[in-house]
Amino acid sequence: MMRMRSRAAPVTVTLLAGLAVLYALSCIPGGLSLASLINGPGVPELVQVGGNARDLTFNNLELWRLLTATLLHGGFVHILMNSLALWNLGGQLEEIVGGEEVLLAFVVTGIVGSLASAFLGDPRIISIGASGAICGLFGFICAAGTRNVGQLFEQLRRNVMNIVLLLGLGFIIPNVDNWAHIGGILSGIALGYFYRPQSPDRRRVLGVLSAAVLVYGAYRITANVFPGLG
Repeated sequence: MMRMRSRAAPVTVTLLAGLAVLYALSCIPGGLSLASLINGPGVPELVQVGGNARDLTFNNLELWRLLTATLLHGGFVHILMNSLALWNLGGQLEEIVGGEEVLLAFVVTGIVGSLASAFLGDPRIISIGASGAICGLFGFICAAGTRNVGQLFEQLRRNVMNIVLLLGLGFIIPNVDNWAHIGGILSGIALGYFYRPQSPDRRRVLGVLSAAVLVYGAYRITANVFPGLG
């Protein structure tokens, strides 16, 4: 779908490592074992550690789930596929605009994807996974550098088959959160279109704030796994 990267991008690699650690942590409540690491946490465990669903997130006012759900995965294959996509897209974006923007796009589009899932998806289904944010990174890449609506639509036209494939697979493969993907990619396109190069100081502030949000999400998951920490 997109060219593969040839060298490491430190922010993307750090994000990948964090997701791997959180995946292992999420398997602990159901009993950490090789089987649980392969199969992933069950639905009760996902509810406990931070999965997203309308009743939990909004009726119970647990809005932190909009973030924690983006940092969780439902099985080894799930996190492997998302990690490969994040390695490729996050690394590309890090080369284009910088690591701070990767963090910002991941946080913003991940939360917007969770919002779309909670409001428009099935309220009975627990939603988890970084794919909404990954779609957001793709949308950001498509729109980054455009200066007017004409340029934006030209960029989208060039990537229309990738966009159709990215979203269309969600309607073919079962248990894929299409609304999170749609919310992620649309917010990524908007973020990329309106984004303009920032001064080094502003980029650092954006990076630190985005990293702080992700650290808070990691803390919430850890506190849910080990209630004594909360």
